[in-house]
Amino acid sequence: MNTDADSDLVPDVSPEEPQALVQQDVSAATREALLSARAPETRRIYAMHVGAFEAWTGEEVLGATSVDVANYLAGPGAERSHSWRLQASAVITGAFEEAGLASPAGHAGVRRTLKGLRRQKPGAPRQAASLTEAVIAEIEATATKPRRGRGGRLESEAQAGSRGELDIALIRVMRDALLRRSEAEALTWQDVSVEPDGSGRLHLGMPTKTDQEGHKPHTAYLTRATVAALTRLWTPYHTPDMRLFGLCARQISQRIRAAARAGGLMDKYSGHSGRTGAAHSLAERSASLVELQQAGRWKSPSMPATYARPQRKGREECRGQAAGDLARICFGSPQQKCRRADSAVGCAWNRMRAVSWSCPPGQLHVSGRPGVQTVSYGCA
Repeated sequence: MNTDADSDLVPDVSPEEPQALVQQDVSAATREALLSARAPETRRIYAMHVGAFEAWTGEEVLGATSVDVANYLAGPGAERSHSWRLQASAVITGAFEEAGLASPAGHAGVRRTLKGLRRQKPGAPRQAASLTEAVIAEIEATATKPRRGRGGRLESEAQAGSRGELDIALIRVMRDALLRRSEAEALTWQDVSVEPDGSGRLHLGMPTKTDQEGHKPHTAYLTRATVAALTRLWTPYHTPDMRLFGLCARQISQRIRAAARAGGLMDKYSGHSGRTGAAHSLAERSASLVELQQAGRWKSPSMPATYARPQRKGREECRGQAAGDLARICFGSPQQKCRRADSAVGCAWNRMRAVSWSCPPGQLHVSGRPGVQTVSYGCA
């Protein structure tokens, strides 16, 4: 796939002699351990990327050069996201490392290519559309109505009801527990418990993306509405070890997308929308980054910080406006400003005997003697 012009731009990497374990030299137990080192979803993604790369280059992945990798990352389509390109590069690197070879994806020219592609499309990656309570209400209003399948055949009332009830329960559970698709796929009925007040608990003890050994069990809260939706799914034929939804990861995304479309929602809803919606909701309720990180089972606070950025920015803008208004109340001059919203209280103290500051969640109440002045804000 490489040409003379390409090789001038991105020189090839000379493969090293194999240093790692090769499949034919290991025992069956070692081979099984090597396969178990990656989660099933990770293995599926690796196979998908390797297959796509080999189909594009027309040769095995281990025969690729840095030119092939750079051309592939820039070539398959402008619609490819930067995260997809990083993932493809990591998969190619993993394939070479397993064979004990130097990866062409690590070449400086490939790294510069990735950097240049990222600069061509600046801005933060688009998040999946949020499944808020309002969105879920719209989905529930149409979930059990008959739809036409791919062949144009209309569902019966019974088929639509069964399919719709599963969609509702799936969406609610994924939002309440901030579930990934792989986590929702692996759930069984014994993972759910019901409390006396009608709420529920979801016990996550299976391996996850950030806990692939399953050593960090997590318990998530389920609302009464979610427990009611699950109750409607239960039949006498279910056993504790049966899968809760009986869907694979890809089917989960398809069901959520179809349910949103049937409700007249045209945004980009996917299997990640419940997790996004719950994170946004927690951020709007002023949850800290640590609390978000724990709820979503993220390894670091960087991802929850990304989710919370719009909500935090709105609160900061409101606090800035509140501080300016409070300074005007105190000093009668918009030119006299306090450095921070919180310091406005201290600035005002000399003029007011008592000042109360609260924003729950988004209203500022200022009171003082003599006289009382009140300012309200919509910061939610």
